[in-house]
Amino acid sequence: MASPPASLSGLACPPLNSLHGGKQAGRLAVAPQQESMETAAADENETHQLLRQEEDMSSNSRTCALPTWALIGGITAGVAAAMALSAAAARRPALALGPEGPLVEEFWDNMRRYALYALTVSTGVAYTVLQPIVELLKNPITALLIVAFLAGSGFLVSQVLNAMVGNSDFIYRYE
Repeated sequence: MASPPASLSGLACPPLNSLHGGKQAGRLAVAPQQESMETAAADENETHQLLRQEEDMSSNSRTCALPTWALIGGITAGVAAAMALSAAAARRPALALGPEGPLVEEFWDNMRRYALYALTVSTGVAYTVLQPIVELLKNPITALLIVAFLAGSGFLVSQVLNAMVGNSDFIYRYE
């Protein structure tokens, strides 16, 4: 059985039966409607107040809670520090002294490091990819499926490359 609405659950209404007068029964039946209208009006007023508060907050909203003077002061201090550091660096002469200067040596040292980095990353990726495949090769059924998959992939790649290069005997006839 459905429970009464929340607005009616607190009311102590006598049952509407023939023992009570018809006038009282009609009055009791109307009372909950008036209360529900009052409740609806109160809810509507509360909703309008919340919407007004949201509008007020959105129109005066800031992304940072710091005062304006603190924001401007922080930005000014940061710009001043950057300018001081760049002015100190401008007093020193450049270190590039020609083709044999220290910057050229750093360049080739960095190139060596990048090559080692590329080698390390590629071997790590190969190890990570091949490790589960090696585990699957221990089971004869999955080993057969892996070998068949690799053979089919190799055949497909060879056919595509031969078609791209033009080594196939297939002749296109445009009629």
